[in-house]
Amino acid sequence: MEPEGSRMIFKNFEYFLKIAELGNVSKAAENLHISQPSLSKYIKRLEENLQTELFDHSSSPLRLTYAGERYLAHINDYLQLEAGLKKDFLDIKSQSRGKVVIGIGQWSASVLMPHILPSFWQQYPEIEVVLREGARTVLEPLIEKNQVDFCITNLPMFYKDISYEILMHEPILLAVNSKNPLLGELRLPIRFDLDNIVHLDFTKTAGQFFILPQGQNISVYVNGFMNKYSFRPARIFKTESISTALGLVSAGLGVTFVPFRSVLFENYPKDLSFYTIGDPICTWDFGIAYKSNTIISRQARLFIDHIRNSLDDRSKHGHFLKHEP
Repeated sequence: MEPEGSRMIFKNFEYFLKIAELGNVSKAAENLHISQPSLSKYIKRLEENLQTELFDHSSSPLRLTYAGERYLAHINDYLQLEAGLKKDFLDIKSQSRGKVVIGIGQWSASVLMPHILPSFWQQYPEIEVVLREGARTVLEPLIEKNQVDFCITNLPMFYKDISYEILMHEPILLAVNSKNPLLGELRLPIRFDLDNIVHLDFTKTAGQFFILPQGQNISVYVNGFMNKYSFRPARIFKTESISTALGLVSAGLGVTFVPFRSVLFENYPKDLSFYTIGDPICTWDFGIAYKSNTIISRQARLFIDHIRNSLDDRSKHGHFLKHEP
């Protein structure tokens, strides 16, 4: 039989929480609709069972001792676990219904969602999906404030309390117009083949006109990549849109950088060719980010699994994909 002392740790712990909140036994008793002597007796028995003082009884209002702070943290952990368990049971019972709120960059949304949402809704028509689109500076506060279930983004993010699931070690590709003389000079294929992406010696592109995406996550990686090679393009044009950059290259104005997702989902002008660059190949991690110590709902997990499966189905480049255990 379980000892009385161990049961007292959790029995009527709302009494302890109320005293800790109000700092006064009389006010806590009134709020709890019990007598003050009964509440005082409860605290005395609790401290005797734990063999430590939880409150500094000489202070007014009452203050928690260090042991009291630890006990409060223990109770809060218990409540969070209990809430998570109840949520899990509810999600398991009604996994085909619910709501998922997703943070995602605007370009990523334009590339991914037309291919992912239709098939997801075909399988789960009663799960509502809400997109919160914006730059990294918009997405990170959404995670911090628990305003999204998760974000789809390149990793890592800079907010400290974020957990990650990597979906893909995604290459950053160089996009070149198929009529660009550079391809002939380097004897590179002008017809793009997703099943056999060719590597390009980046140092041979010094004379090219570079279209550089700005205000996008990719700009940080591109700048770091060029600094690594002490590379200074002869001419630069900056744009805040990856789609605009691709359109300009399609019109014959230089070369640009693009994440692998663009070619994976065929979201690019057909007169372009794409090449891996760098040694080792220039990549970043693409995946899921969410606030640490939060419970991922069953509906959100279904959507995450659907994204992972969609990437697996479309990509024949298995060494780029990250399979979580």
